[in-house]
Amino acid sequence: MNPACMLALLAGLSSLPVAAAPVYKWQDEAGRWHFSDRRPPDDETPVTRAEPGPANIEASGAAREGLNTVFPAETEAEKALRRQQQERQRQEDQQRRAACDRARTALKTLEGPVVFSQPDGGYAAVSEDERARRASQLAARIREHCPRNNRRQ
Repeated sequence: MNPACMLALLAGLSSLPVAAAPVYKWQDEAGRWHFSDRRPPDDETPVTRAEPGPANIEASGAAREGLNTVFPAETEAEKALRRQQQERQRQEDQQRRAACDRARTALKTLEGPVVFSQPDGGYAAVSEDERARRASQLAARIREHCPRNNRRQ
């Protein structure tokens, strides 16, 4: 960052208020309560001045207990099921990665000069167009089924 930008940033930060403004609380003649960051218009009204505290925080814990009633903690059976599902997902991901690695290896083979063998031990004559078509199909399947972050370079 260049010095001019740093100076502008520091000048901007120094102009921010250091603390929140005080809050004034008073009751008018009709009994209504008022809250403001400014004193009431007349100086004779008794005013309470307070610094604002953290908003939306309930310190007693009653709100947390209420949430635990509505959303109870995970039971041991639920934890075991979640762990089992995670392990199953991990195994599926591992199998998918292995299949993708095999498919990528096959694609590299198809991208070069190839000869296809037949079940009887002979060799099949495959045209360049057929080889290119098979390579294209395999590449499309890899793009569809294999995550990008799993590709090896």
